[in-house]
Amino acid sequence: MKSSYGAAGFDPNGRQDAAVGSRRARDPDEATAIVSDIYLPNRLILPRGVSEVDMELTGYELGSVTVGRLEYGKNVLQVAGECQNFHVTMPLHGRALSTHGGGEVVPTIAGQGLVFSPGAPAELRWSFDCVQLCVMLSRQAVEHELERLLGTRPSSVLRFDFGTRARDKLGQRWRTMLRLVIEEIEHPTGIMAGTMVGRHMEAMLIDGLLLAHPHNHSEALLRPAAPGASATVRRAVDLIESQPGEAWSVVRLAGALNVSVRALQDGFRRDLGVPPMSYLKRARLNRARVILRDASPHEVTVRAVGKQVGLLHPGRFAAEYRAEFGEDPSATLRRGR
Repeated sequence: MKSSYGAAGFDPNGRQDAAVGSRRARDPDEATAIVSDIYLPNRLILPRGVSEVDMELTGYELGSVTVGRLEYGKNVLQVAGECQNFHVTMPLHGRALSTHGGGEVVPTIAGQGLVFSPGAPAELRWSFDCVQLCVMLSRQAVEHELERLLGTRPSSVLRFDFGTRARDKLGQRWRTMLRLVIEEIEHPTGIMAGTMVGRHMEAMLIDGLLLAHPHNHSEALLRPAAPGASATVRRAVDLIESQPGEAWSVVRLAGALNVSVRALQDGFRRDLGVPPMSYLKRARLNRARVILRDASPHEVTVRAVGKQVGLLHPGRFAAEYRAEFGEDPSATLRRGR
């Protein structure tokens, strides 16, 4: 896959290049070529009498994950070739009708996502006002994360349930991550350009998909495991406290400790009463407070401190800080040395 975006867009070599790029096309063949270049081979079928589209694709790559906001501006039928990677589509406006591998037709509207697994073709019928978030996740990266989640090699090839909605609580959290992605596409701030930020988002999108959306290994992931030893929890706490700004996910933390994700989660709940990621958020907030107290407003910014400790979204950082400490991070900084 070669890039159509040059230095400011998608990078087929997996560089952490999150610069936003945008492409537009009216010619259907050109629109097809752009989407084929970025995602997968496809062709467009237009209604009778329609010879042009108003295609716009804006997005960026985060390592093994490609995200984009795509619209055609017309009623179109998109026929895609066999998927080589995992794809997620979610309308932001309008509606779509999708099939995968010749199966049932599944309608989706704003906020409803579908997961296309590798190995089968797909068809998507777009309404004229349909705008979709299109996420492509490397098959190799997703399958590797699944193996780490399970703590063993999967017994069969990973297949997501195509027509099934994400589990409620986990699905809400994954959609929260997607909203951050959407905000950055529509109102770019450059926050994704940093390697650390890119690694955070890449990890959260892959892990969130595996934990939130039903697939043929979901039961194994949810099956109770032997509890993690207290020594393991202490080692996890040491890692979090010493490196709060690292791109930790529950999968990466368990991998660093050579334990299963389920054992780590059970150990945290038993010994500390909170999940690992809740402890991580609290540790990051505490570290941010220490930095802000010791800093001068002439030397640092609240945004820089949040980024340093891994709290990447400025608005969410401020809200969580306020909920935890009863004041804005800017107020703590003003009282600094």
